[in-house]
Amino acid sequence: MAIVKSGPRVATAAAARILFVTFVAASTTSGARAQGTSVGPPSGINIHGPDETLRNHSERDAAGVLWLVLPNGDRFELIESIGDPAIANPGDGAFHSFEEPQVRAALAEVSYPLRSVRAEIFLLPFPRRHGLESAAAPGLILLSPGVRPLAVEQQHAEFVHELGHVVQYALMPDADQDRWSQYRRVRGIEDQAIPAASGAHVNRPHEIFAEDFRALFGGPTANYSGTIENPGLVHPGAVPGLAAFFLNLTGARLDGVARLMPAP
Repeated sequence: MAIVKSGPRVATAAAARILFVTFVAASTTSGARAQGTSVGPPSGINIHGPDETLRNHSERDAAGVLWLVLPNGDRFELIESIGDPAIANPGDGAFHSFEEPQVRAALAEVSYPLRSVRAEIFLLPFPRRHGLESAAAPGLILLSPGVRPLAVEQQHAEFVHELGHVVQYALMPDADQDRWSQYRRVRGIEDQAIPAASGAHVNRPHEIFAEDFRALFGGPTANYSGTIENPGLVHPGAVPGLAAFFLNLTGARLDGVARLMPAP
């Protein structure tokens, strides 16, 4: 399954190639969470901070190269030096990871029922060599560090966007063409020539879905800008039936969510 990448924050010397993984979440516990409330992360979502990720989910090979090792055995080479040729912009001279308290706060503010969603979330201490950006796959989020301290708003927005990808993989996989067709109709993106999977990043259906999720169900900090990635699309909060479509993926009711539209 392809990892879906967010927009780049770490400048690259060459375009990063798409990596493929098949991720099986380590947790087998079914989570439950009240709609529209902040009661901590659902039990099916596990957050691994930078220190834990480095301590428990990385290892060095015989050549001294550091690797991220996921629970299913997938491995990704990590870049430890800000002076590595792959890092075109060294920023302030150090890598700055996502902050675990901010990721937990962003998750607590999400007003979407996540009881049927499972994910392992890794806050990377260093970027991956062949995928410098944050990324998502089924049951997996990799949050990549920046070359300068990450603003709280950016951490919330980027994480909730990636969570939107995980929700899509879990509840509306690519093989579910009926739901994808319905989503395109409701969203007004039935013109296949515009939202193509191989087109511009902002026009890709997966990215539109993830941004819709962030805008409709992310907290105030995740929606600090009041905008979405694709300025050519109607804001999801103004699309009739879109929030209900998302909730119908879980069987939830529209009135069960405390906040559906971001503040203007």
